[in-house]
Amino acid sequence: MDFDFYTKDEINTILGGMNFKKLSQEEFDAIINKDPDTVYYVYDDNGNITQYIGNAALGGGAVPAMSIINAAGAVGVAGDAEEV
Repeated sequence: MDFDFYTKDEINTILGGMNFKKLSQEEFDAIINKDPDTVYYVYDDNGNITQYIGNAALGGGAVPAMSIINAAGAVGVAGDAEEV
């Protein structure tokens, strides 16, 4: 199986400037101006995540972190989201 590896800058170029961040609910709530070019993975105390683009929540609410999240084909994640 072949794998392609990319630097953070290469990923940023491929995604057209879209960023990804993993945050607690408290950290997310503290951001006054949420970036519309950032996908936020927000974890609650029960290990569930809610995915946002800027202020807009994607999907049907919080789901277990091991679930696959797919909002209108935007982004899918299995397992823990990791900041790169």
